[in-house]
Amino acid sequence: IIVLVGAIVGSFYKAYQINRSYCLGVNDQLVSNTSQLKRWTIYGAIVVIYFAIPTVSRSIFDAIKCRAFDDFGGSVSYLLVNMKIKCDRTEDGAYRNILALFWVLFTVWIVLIPSSFFALLTYIHPSVQSKSI
Repeated sequence: IIVLVGAIVGSFYKAYQINRSYCLGVNDQLVSNTSQLKRWTIYGAIVVIYFAIPTVSRSIFDAIKCRAFDDFGGSVSYLLVNMKIKCDRTEDGAYRNILALFWVLFTVWIVLIPSSFFALLTYIHPSVQSKSI
């Protein structure tokens, strides 16, 4: 939470500096301040997403956790977050919808976001090696 607040405050401070320099008529610094704002915004977004991935991933998996109860002659599973929903795709349409949403979020947060970080790191690898970043 501290990192999130720091990133947001930093972005707002940079936006304030850009707005202030624009109001003062300093147009030469406007271009450099705008690029700095973009850099800070991207940096802040990367940090926030990086720290949010474990928490969001845990929540995604918690949404489909089921608990089995002994029924007369068998067992019945119910969703932990809402015990009114049976963990059976064929019987409960709500559980089917939750599973569909789970797979969408799984694909986006657990597969695509880390893959995007890897692609970004691979892209900037030459700049980091040459110490130009």
